[in-house]
Order: sequence, then structure tokens, then C-alpha cells
Amino acid sequence: MSALRLAGRCQTSVSSRQRCLRNNKRAPWLPAAQQAARRRPLRAAAGKGGSSETRSNQQLAAEEDVNVDDGKMLQLDPSSSTSLDGSEDAPFGPLAVLAVGFTKVEFQRLRQLLYDDMEAEVVKVVPAPVAAMAGTLGAALELDPVPPFEQAPLGTRRVLFLSGMYAAEVMETIAAFREAGLPESVFAAAVPNNYDKVLADLVQEVFADHAAVRRQRQAAAAAAAAAAAAAAEA
Repeated sequence: MSALRLAGRCQTSVSSRQRCLRNNKRAPWLPAAQQAARRRPLRAAAGKGGSSETRSNQQLAAEEDVNVDDGKMLQLDPSSSTSLDGSEDAPFGPLAVLAVGFTKVEFQRLRQLLYDDMEAEVVKVVPAPVAAMAGTLGAALELDPVPPFEQAPLGTRRVLFLSGMYAAEVMETIAAFREAGLPESVFAAAVPNNYDKVLADLVQEVFADHAAVRRQRQAAAAAAAAAAAAAAEA
């Protein structure tokens, strides 16, 4: 299972991070006629909201854990209207998705998923350029205009950074991602504590955390199965 990584709450003043808070009323990457429209909540993929498969995917998305900077895990709440950290503040960062390590076909499908299936035109979908890997996560998310797609070097980990979304919207995006049949990816959240980290380093850090969580879960599942077998034999 992919883990959504959250590096922690902001330790700086609100004013020093004001540039990172999304503006619900404007999205400069959209055509002028659409910029004035207030953002609607992200929706499920068109035509699939009532299917049993969608409900299953949403239930799985609800099990996604959010890794915080001290190693603790937060679980996404499907009914939450708050930010990922549980606060009533506006979600941190620009309303955007940054795709790292995807092929061109995979990235095009991701764009189609958000813009056509979910009708989330206000979400800026950014393919991480090779040069952006040496810069910060924040700089990559704030790229304007959105750069053309560049194929990442072979071996680049596939990570999807989600920014400026409420917890329920993150879940909706993860569920739709799974439903679309896109390849397995590690999900990560843009937060104050990782916003200024070098993107290449952050990708490795996020993937290492994901691998560690997966090993822990596999070990716990094996221990539970062994305990159940022992109890059955007793």
C-alpha cells in the first residue's frame, strides 16, 4: 500500500508562508474565462461514483497513512473537511499535483484523470522537469507556466506530490488514481517542513519511508497469521 507522507506542521509564522497558501478564487494557469470561478471540491471520476469498485477504492484510500516528521502515522479521514494536519486552516501550498518519475503516457493519463474524469481543472498538474530535481519541492510546484513533459532518468522513483488539498480531496484523488489503473506510486504531501527541501533528496526520503512502512506491515501481517495458526492448533 502506498503511504502519503506528511513532513509536519509549519513551525514558522503564517505571514512568512502566505505565498504558499492557495487562493480559491484564482488559478493563473487556467484560461482567463475560467479564472474567476471559485473552486469546486474535487469529485470522483465521472460516471463511477456509485459503483462497488469505486466504494472499494475509496475504502482503500481511507486506509492510506500520512507519515509525519517524527515517524508517526496519521490516517486519512474520509469525512474530514479539514486540512491534512486536522486544522481548520486552508490547506498548505498551491493547488497542484507534481508528478515525478512518470512516463509520458502515464502523465497524459494522469492529466486526463484530473481534468476530464474528475473535472478538476483548477488543479495545476506539473511534470517534474529534470532540472527541477536539483531545486526545491516548492519551486517545482510553483513553476509557471507549466513546463513541457521531460522523461525522467531511468530509475527515478515514481512519486506524486499533492499540494493545497483537504484530506477528503487527497482521498478522492488517490481512489481515482487507483481506479484509473495507473502504475503504483508513492503519494506525498507538500507541507512547510518539506517545501524547501531539494526535490531529488525528498523523493529518495519519501520512497525510503514508504518501503519501511511496507516492511513493517508485512512483518505485522506475518506475525498475526502465525499467532492465528498457533491458536487454531491449541
